[in-house]
Amino acid sequence: MKLSYLFMFLVLGSTSYADQLVFKTNSVQILVNVSDTTKKKNAEKKPVKELELGTIENSNEILIEAEIMPEVVGGDIELSKFLSKNILYPKLAKENNIEGRVVVRFVVEKDGTISNTDILRKLGFGCDEEVIRLIKSMPKWVPGKQNGKPVRVYYTLPIVFKL
Repeated sequence: MKLSYLFMFLVLGSTSYADQLVFKTNSVQILVNVSDTTKKKNAEKKPVKELELGTIENSNEILIEAEIMPEVVGGDIELSKFLSKNILYPKLAKENNIEGRVVVRFVVEKDGTISNTDILRKLGFGCDEEVIRLIKSMPKWVPGKQNGKPVRVYYTLPIVFKL
C-alpha cells in the first residue's frame, strides 16, 4: 500500500505547473504556456541553407517553429491583459454553468496580422465563437523570423473559461 502511494507521489510530484502563467479575470482564466515560448526562444538557432531560405521567403509556407517566434508587442503579459480586458463570457455558457478550455490555433503573418483562425479543442455554448472573435480583434503582432527574415508561423493558445 505504501509503495503505491510512493509511486503516485513520484509520478504526480514530478509534474511541474511552473511552466504556465495563469491570469484570472472575473469570468475567464487565461493560460499562457511560458515554457513553450521560452524553450523556443532559447532553442539552439540552426542556420537555414540558402536554398531553403529562398523557398521560405518566396512561398506561403507556414512554419510551426521559427528561430524567433511571433509575439504580441509587450510579450505574454500584454497578451494576457488584452485577452482579459476584451473577452466576454458567453451568456449561454453562463446559464448552463459551462467551464473548460478552448484551444485555438492561428497564423501570424509576415506583417504581424492574424489569419487562419482554427479551433483545435471546442467547448461549445458560444465559447468557441467568442475565442475566434477575440483572436480576430487582436492588434498586430511582431512576426516570427527565420534567419532575420519575417515568416508565417502557427501559434497555438489555450483559453480557459471558468465561472
